[in-house]
Amino acid sequence: MTSQQGTREAAGAAGAAGAAGAAGSMKRGTTRRGWIGEAAALAAGGMLAACGTASGGAGEELPKAGTREVTLRYIMHQDNSEIPTYEGIAQLFTQKVPKVKVAVEPIPWDDYPAKITAMLAGGTPPDCCYQASRRVIGFAANGQTVDMSALVKKDRDAKKEAFWPGTIEENTWRGVLLGWPSDAVGVPVAFNKSLLQQRGATLPSQYVAEKRWNWDAVLELSRRVAGDDVYGVAVRDWDGDWPNWIYQNGGEILNKDRTESLIHKPEAYEAIQHSVDLIYRHKVAPPFNTQPWSDGKLALTLAHPNSVQSWRKTLSFDWDIAPLWTKKAAGSTLFTGATTMFKDSKNVAEAWEFAKFFGGPEAEKERIVKNGRTPALKSLQDEYVKILDPSQSPASAKLYLEALEYSRPLPITPAWTEMRQIIGEQLKPVWAGEKPAKDATAEITRLVNPLLAQFGKK
Repeated sequence: MTSQQGTREAAGAAGAAGAAGAAGSMKRGTTRRGWIGEAAALAAGGMLAACGTASGGAGEELPKAGTREVTLRYIMHQDNSEIPTYEGIAQLFTQKVPKVKVAVEPIPWDDYPAKITAMLAGGTPPDCCYQASRRVIGFAANGQTVDMSALVKKDRDAKKEAFWPGTIEENTWRGVLLGWPSDAVGVPVAFNKSLLQQRGATLPSQYVAEKRWNWDAVLELSRRVAGDDVYGVAVRDWDGDWPNWIYQNGGEILNKDRTESLIHKPEAYEAIQHSVDLIYRHKVAPPFNTQPWSDGKLALTLAHPNSVQSWRKTLSFDWDIAPLWTKKAAGSTLFTGATTMFKDSKNVAEAWEFAKFFGGPEAEKERIVKNGRTPALKSLQDEYVKILDPSQSPASAKLYLEALEYSRPLPITPAWTEMRQIIGEQLKPVWAGEKPAKDATAEITRLVNPLLAQFGKK
């Protein structure tokens, strides 16, 4: 996932909200906001129906996978570094289930919801897709995905407790299991050890040992290194970045039921303002949404584990990772990968077998070795560092696993894509240093709450 994807995923917002279901009921002259409301209402209705029974044949007896010739369409985000890995996993699966082939179909991140919506509307649904849950929850709410809960109940080999708990939480909406986990990603911080030593700065690992790795320490370190086009820490609008500051300050984005925004509360807007102040007030962060990490001109950056293998090949300096800093609390965004299945597929049994394989130990190990992905399976947690190869950077790779302890799923709802677009629009002048975060977050809450209310518990 790139640093811009948090904002870019707003593209195709209507698709994620269940456009296929809403399109037939659109009236001439309906506003975009009004249409989103219609889509949300239809999605909520679809959700009530979906909660009762498993969709797409999951509540019926399925044919045994491997008894017929089938080619599954498996959609993935178009990450060029991972396409060969996915294709290799597909081939491994076919070796085990010879009659089932898997056609891996990459789709650009920006186009993901819209293209899947078009496939569903056109009667050519994919059988399954690898997903970030916030990208497909609209399909689940609109009753277009298979509720895997019923499949799990009937399958003795499928055990939810085998996974890191947050992966099940993030892929569940109102009791519907919309994805079978395959990875769990906590994001610690990477630091340019060479740069920090050259500038005489204290290493994050030392701050951690002294139990003072907090916002003040980040500012202190950043001031020590900043200057001559070198910066301390980057500030971005990626969804793995701005929520962290809120969580660390004791704030929340939404309430527990996800029916009201809390981003206008002091704990939230003060956290956003603090991050902006690193750019304009303290002048220790590079221009917004830039991070000259690969150039060796940034001391700290968020360390997504799928960057490990590319950094090993491209970085010319010594680097390591540390836990993400804290303030009132520890806090980082948890990202999960999972396989979602679509109810209109004619190959539910085979797709379910592939989902289990993709989330199983053999495929997980492939993704660790080739892409650095952290496993969702608890059984692989102890093996992760060994599989990743501890002879190469980062020396503290086990901290990728420890990051899961303080990482939290985003508060996704079927309104997430539209809500995320509003957040991006309203915070844009804040990120530009032109508007106080307090004012922008108040407007976010005013605009977001009507969307969230449509998904209130009945």
